[in-house]
Amino acid sequence: SSDLVLSKHKAKPRHGPDEVHDVEQGGDLGRLLPSELMALASKAPALKALRRDTLARFIEKKTAQYALRSVTPEHKGPLVVCLDESGSMWGPPAEWAQALALALMALARKEKRAFALVTFHHEVTSVQVWPTARATVEEIMAVLGRSSGGGTDFQHPLERGLEIIGRAGAFRAADVVMVTDGDAPTDGWGASWREAASKLGVRLWAVLIGAAETRLNPLADGVAAITDLGRDDAVLTMVSGL
Repeated sequence: SSDLVLSKHKAKPRHGPDEVHDVEQGGDLGRLLPSELMALASKAPALKALRRDTLARFIEKKTAQYALRSVTPEHKGPLVVCLDESGSMWGPPAEWAQALALALMALARKEKRAFALVTFHHEVTSVQVWPTARATVEEIMAVLGRSSGGGTDFQHPLERGLEIIGRAGAFRAADVVMVTDGDAPTDGWGASWREAASKLGVRLWAVLIGAAETRLNPLADGVAAITDLGRDDAVLTMVSGL
């Protein structure tokens, strides 16, 4: 499906919402793990064979994807994704991070949750807000298809995220997902940001590429450390809690 909408199970009447609980093989583009999406989307000549192999497995419905299970209906909050575009993210880290952003967008669309994307390096580079979860793949790719550059700053994107949440009623009690491979100071603003986030019912999830400890960790409600872009175990655990 070109719009990455997660498939709905129609066999069961009055089917409730689904949640991620495991990994399985299949060919649902909207449920592929970030590592599989990254392989499909990569344009790097060195990854040509990997892309061809992944495409073949996708056609045969043998790619790794999130497995869903029905759960008792409950409200799930909006998603605000802060995506690092600093120079160190160039190449596979950026492709993997963009694939994760697409997967989270697909999750938001499937569950009719508001979705926002904030890209940044040493400053915020773009802000896109979809209060009605109508983001299209084309709109997301227009934001993601840029080159990386600059340093890393956490304060500006996280503060912009809270601005979005505080200003738009559709984003009440949102989950903020920070995807980064860098580190930056939180002294002087981190404690006040955490207090403001708590008052808004906001949770912060940190997805750390290539590192397990950063100065962002104390601010986060959950941390997924990604040391191998070919494995998605930590992200699976995090996504299941969103």
